[in-house]
Amino acid sequence: MLTPTKVPWSFLHAALTLPEVSGHLGQMADGGAYSAARPEIIGAMQVALPNEPKILEAFHRACAPLFEQAEANRTQSRTLATLRDTLLPKLLSGELSGEGIESRREAVT
Repeated sequence: MLTPTKVPWSFLHAALTLPEVSGHLGQMADGGAYSAARPEIIGAMQVALPNEPKILEAFHRACAPLFEQAEANRTQSRTLATLRDTLLPKLLSGELSGEGIESRREAVT
């Protein structure tokens, strides 16, 4: 896990998730079943920083909520996929009935 010490986490996240950076780290990765870039490789990377700290602060204020929402969306998507994968076989086998779903949906909206 990386811990930023001189820049906001949002800036570090944006810098390290650029496609060209991900590609480079993928080429430098080693390992068997789960390959990963060694910490010293990541630590040796150089990232251009803005001259003004205010720019980093503005970037963080604008982007951090977007990154957090994207993560919340990914988490919700995984939860919904698990729920779908659990319920769909039961619906198809007749173990569960879809009866009454429309009336419940209308009550919610």
